[in-house]
Amino acid sequence: MRVLLTDMLHPHANVEKSVLESHGIKLDTTFSRNEDELIINAREADGLLVSSANINKRVIENLEKTKVIVKYGIGVDNIDIKTAEEKGIVVANVPNFCIEEVALHALSLMLMATRCIHTSSSFVKNGIWQRDPSIWQIHRFSEKSIGLMGFGKIARKLGRYLEPLIEGPVFFYDPYIPQKDTPDVDKYVRIVSLEEFFTRCSIISIHLPLTKETYHLINKNILNFARGVILINTSRAQVIEKKALVEALKKGNVSFFGSDVFWSEPPDFQNMNDRLFIEDLKTVITPHYAWYSEESEIDVRRKAAEEVLRVLLGKEPLNRIKSKKE
Repeated sequence: MRVLLTDMLHPHANVEKSVLESHGIKLDTTFSRNEDELIINAREADGLLVSSANINKRVIENLEKTKVIVKYGIGVDNIDIKTAEEKGIVVANVPNFCIEEVALHALSLMLMATRCIHTSSSFVKNGIWQRDPSIWQIHRFSEKSIGLMGFGKIARKLGRYLEPLIEGPVFFYDPYIPQKDTPDVDKYVRIVSLEEFFTRCSIISIHLPLTKETYHLINKNILNFARGVILINTSRAQVIEKKALVEALKKGNVSFFGSDVFWSEPPDFQNMNDRLFIEDLKTVITPHYAWYSEESEIDVRRKAAEEVLRVLLGKEPLNRIKSKKE
């Protein structure tokens, strides 16, 4: 049997090889430059290990032997799950490898924004020793009203980090979480209206998957309810309507935008609009590495390979992904 590693962010595949080749499964690291090459390379593979490659309808329809597709990580928006199901291909992901890392990344961006570290540091780098901090909007973090948009594992980990840091409750918005599934009624307060959520929260951290329902969920209408909100995004850029965000930053509805994701990755650094957005003192963009630590990288590679192995050995994966029925 052969497993194709379609693409990877790490420098070698030793971890995956140690999992698969001990069971006589060959790991193929032939990378593809385009969709046509991917189809040729993947056609007779028994399994696929996928990072950011676009496993779309055309690719899946050309798979002849594939039994399983596993995503390195959580978000599976680059895999056509519905078409895979129709061909009897199992799709799985690795949801539990970077909970701590992403939660801490979001918290770091919150603290950076509240203390204006990004702005004051840029002054020093440009030869300005600004002794008067009152020119910046620096506020007491403990008195901020903080909202978590999406209330999955990462958001809950972030909530636990926030508990001793803030005086009030942690607000959350997630229409898909049952009412009974609220961890501590004294510390966590559900808000059922997105408009109220953006009105009441001064810091909002986004933890949503990218789906048809969440695409541009944060748009001009919603951002009009914000009043100088600090907006943090460690999920997917397309959850936010970019044009509306730019306008909200100019108007002051959003006072700071910190993100580990971008609408096109990498950004088009030759595009003046993207450059101005990235260089704005009201924004901090990191290159989609919130998931990373040396420990989490090993975890995701091992767990992804183990999911492939389970399916090829005739077992059920731990984290099977199923398409939503229309």
